[in-house]
Amino acid sequence: MGKPGGVLGELIVSKFNLPTGSRVLMVGDNIHSDIQFGINSGFKTLLVLSGVTKQEQVDQWDAAEELKPDFVGRSIADLHEKIRNM
Repeated sequence: MGKPGGVLGELIVSKFNLPTGSRVLMVGDNIHSDIQFGINSGFKTLLVLSGVTKQEQVDQWDAAEELKPDFVGRSIADLHEKIRNM
């Protein structure tokens, strides 16, 4: 039921009566657990570089495009700008 599985994401969508997971923004600092969880759940994703994952890892990330976060920011403070531009 934990990250990066999608069961928790389904529960969130159901609990809050959301028509789709794309109305949820998963914010996390770990590209392998947090962001993968968001992707598996159908959520938009914002990777913040203030924790586990660093910019160098993002620059060298060679995974398929669908496994990359939708947005990348330096910290949670960048969240307001990202939401405003959605």
